[in-house]
Amino acid sequence: MSESFQIEDAHMFLCHQIPRCFFATPGANFPDIYGHHLAFKTVGLGDWTVGRLGLADDGRFVLLSTENTRLLDVCKPWHPSKIDFLDLPTCLPGTSRDDELQFYGQLAAIAVPTPSQLGDCRTAVCFWLWHPPLSVGLGLESNIYGIIHGHDIGPKFLAHITENHDRIIGFMVERLQARIATISDLGKCKAVVAKFHSLGFAYGNLMRRSFLVVDNLDRAYLHNFATSYRTTDQGVLEAELASLEDVLQQPTEIDWIPPIYPPHLSTEQECDDTLAGLPKPVAVAVAIAVAIAIAILLSNKRSTTLIHPSPMSTSTVPVWLTYPRLPAEAKDGAKSHGRATLQFNNNNTPSDTVDQNVVKPT
Repeated sequence: MSESFQIEDAHMFLCHQIPRCFFATPGANFPDIYGHHLAFKTVGLGDWTVGRLGLADDGRFVLLSTENTRLLDVCKPWHPSKIDFLDLPTCLPGTSRDDELQFYGQLAAIAVPTPSQLGDCRTAVCFWLWHPPLSVGLGLESNIYGIIHGHDIGPKFLAHITENHDRIIGFMVERLQARIATISDLGKCKAVVAKFHSLGFAYGNLMRRSFLVVDNLDRAYLHNFATSYRTTDQGVLEAELASLEDVLQQPTEIDWIPPIYPPHLSTEQECDDTLAGLPKPVAVAVAIAVAIAIAILLSNKRSTTLIHPSPMSTSTVPVWLTYPRLPAEAKDGAKSHGRATLQFNNNNTPSDTVDQNVVKPT
């Protein structure tokens, strides 16, 4: 067996001029969804975490160099329980972003059976992000869960999710059988917001989907704390509480921010047409695939990640790498900046049990 990994899948990432990121689900037909613009098919083993990509003469990307850089945790650990990403149970069938209220506002989420060692609730929801700058909101939310722990304000926090039993990349919480709030739930919603305020925090962006109403418990919970912030300004807290009546009377479609995942584009041409409709500098900035690669080494399951900067990134994390200046003809092809996640098969599984979309290490 040679010391290399074959690419299993690639997830496309596009950035628009507005501060919002759009991700394609696996299998969506975005440009380079399967790494067609990469000039390599395998990534060699080695003691490295970040790779530099460059443009080859044929317009595809090559791996120019590698370096060993410590990728940051999503947050500081505060809970005693942890579970590794590779040890997460299989996703529950029939769960989708449209149906799961707790998925609202999250970039990556799955519902799973709760591991017995982590809690007595039947099912749980897992949130994670591999990419440090994109995980700022997730880290804040994890910290908020630490502050509200034991106060019955949000779903029970069950565990931090780790990569290689080391780096924290997300967390797991209790999955509630909840519905969206309505004006008839005003009293329950006011009670939980007031309790959150008593800890010195404003929620920040209240919507009907900010609440998880559990009818059999006759109470409401808050979730998705990415916009919450600490404040002692009573005027701010009182105004937020007073806004609840109006918030709960809004039609769902008004307070619903479009999901992180955009409508699927059925062909690559449709995606090109969409980009063509953007202002030219933006079209160039949002166009191509390439660059977080999560490669898990066979022997010790260490991860290797290729990272490329987003045009929107303001992070000072020292892992950002830049493309060389592109020639004019490359820019004309609108194939310059963007990011994709390349997943690698990490199990030396017999071929008869490997999923048809998985490529074994060679």
